[in-house]
Amino acid sequence: AERYNPATTVGSKSPLTQRQVPQSVSVITQDRIVQQAMQTLDDAMQNTPGVTVERRDNSRSIFHSRGFDITSYQIDGIPTQYDWRMLSSSDLAVYDRVEVLKGPAGLYNGASGLGGAINLVHKRPQREFGFDGSVSAGSWDNYRSQIDLTGGLNGDGSLRGRLVGVYQDRRFFYDKTNEQHSVLYGALAYDFTPRTTLTVGGGRQERDIHASMWSIPAYVTYGPGGQPRFSLADIKRSTFLGADWNRDQFTSTEVYADLEHRLDNGWTTKLAGRYAENELDREQAYAWGPADTGNDLIRLMSAKGPTRQRQSSYDAYADGPVRLFGREHHVTVGANFTDSRFHNEWNYPTPNWAPWIDITRPRSDFDRLDYVFNNGNDARTRQWGVYTNLRVSLADPLTLVAGGRLSWWDLESTQRNAAGEKSQDAGYDGKFTPNVGLLYDLNDTYTLYASYSEVFAPQNGYTTASGDMLEPLTGKQVEAGVKGAFFGGALNASLAAFQVRDENRATLAPDSTTVYVANGKTRNRGIELQLSGQVSPGWNVYAGYTWLQTRVDQSATYDSNVTAVAPRHLLRLWTDYRLPGQWNQYTVGAGVNVQSSTYVAFPQYNGPTCRPAA
Repeated sequence: AERYNPATTVGSKSPLTQRQVPQSVSVITQDRIVQQAMQTLDDAMQNTPGVTVERRDNSRSIFHSRGFDITSYQIDGIPTQYDWRMLSSSDLAVYDRVEVLKGPAGLYNGASGLGGAINLVHKRPQREFGFDGSVSAGSWDNYRSQIDLTGGLNGDGSLRGRLVGVYQDRRFFYDKTNEQHSVLYGALAYDFTPRTTLTVGGGRQERDIHASMWSIPAYVTYGPGGQPRFSLADIKRSTFLGADWNRDQFTSTEVYADLEHRLDNGWTTKLAGRYAENELDREQAYAWGPADTGNDLIRLMSAKGPTRQRQSSYDAYADGPVRLFGREHHVTVGANFTDSRFHNEWNYPTPNWAPWIDITRPRSDFDRLDYVFNNGNDARTRQWGVYTNLRVSLADPLTLVAGGRLSWWDLESTQRNAAGEKSQDAGYDGKFTPNVGLLYDLNDTYTLYASYSEVFAPQNGYTTASGDMLEPLTGKQVEAGVKGAFFGGALNASLAAFQVRDENRATLAPDSTTVYVANGKTRNRGIELQLSGQVSPGWNVYAGYTWLQTRVDQSATYDSNVTAVAPRHLLRLWTDYRLPGQWNQYTVGAGVNVQSSTYVAFPQYNGPTCRPAA
């Protein structure tokens, strides 16, 4: 059962089965990663029930669940800040599994979005020797090699290590672009005593994309009154729009350590920390705006600049059983802290550079450009929090799960441009976010559950008429359903109904393009079904269907991305089967992902005509 449906920590600090968590949980196990040849976090999310992947360009993505951004990330349970602006999709070679909790997840993460939380669980050193190596080749000259080595480093295995390495060289289905990608990861674990273990690890991922591209534009035509109408461009999918010197260079470096002590009375204490540096250097020529169906012309723009993030995260907790009123309960108490520093700057060509190209016959052999500083941003975000979670056994079949968190959050931000700079400081003290749920075991197989959770998300980047940051977006979710565990937990199934509401969403003030008010509201509701694990010996099925209905407050002057990226119907299905008899070393598998339509919005498009001046 542990192989197919391992205990998770994304909704708790102590490992729990999915039946013990009163919210929807999905897990991409190591078996699935191998069977489906998943290589990146994008691949995992594209196969997670209820999750959609929004590609911002050919190397960066935003993940959505239940119509909302997933902004809560954990690395081995340590809260961390995921910023898609300087991160490419993480390589899965260094992770044992990916855990996803759906809906607000503020208890252990503090200020965060409504979509949920993703917990990436590192591969850990093992006592027994193990080696895994693979070489693969795919379409468009996609070549990849990977090794994974682990084992004891002394006689009794109290000191053990793990080493993972990856090198990948690939092209893409569109012209010009190629990528080199490398990963090096190592970890050591040492048992000071049978109850005390120190683990340290670190790694580096580099992704160098030559002639990277943003996207293919839409077409635009102009109706009565000059109203733009958009449609998909009918051009070859191999079309490259950019310059030969386009380049994205991503570098991510991390180190982590955790010290765990297990007491005689069943309690566990753990202190963990992580430091990460994420960097992006890019130089881009990119298609800006839509193309005109009358002449197939579009204008190229260009920008160059570095983006940097330095982040430290710490988490400490104690977790264990308590006997009270003749029954055994479970208590978690802890605290965490995150300090994130962000820096970016954008440089634009001088003199002005904006050539017109024909998207049906584009050229890319432009000379290199000179750039001058235009704008940038420096920001430091810090967050402290104390949390507690109780699992109270009210009766043999009935468990109350109740938790809460107090959060302190502050921001120091400076916007810079060629004319000067403007600073903004903001903070929130003692924000309380509750989380409560009920679990009722019908029998050894089925559990009914219901839960209520809240979260808040600071809206930095949006300011009022007085220049202050908007009050935070707040959200709440109600969820109820039934979960089942079959064949000793080897097969899990669940059915959930949910409703997520948010308030104070940033909307443009009347007759303004820069001032915002907090009056937007969204309500999403839906149903999610999941099936994961072993149906019979050798046959595994992983399936999920999500029906989602989104509603945006029509009185608000904004077009929420909720309605753009969230399909009403989303089906994920994968199955694999190990052949019997003398063929049992072989496995065959197949899957399909199906969703209803989504759309891309061009809110308040007031760009210049796409026709060049005569």
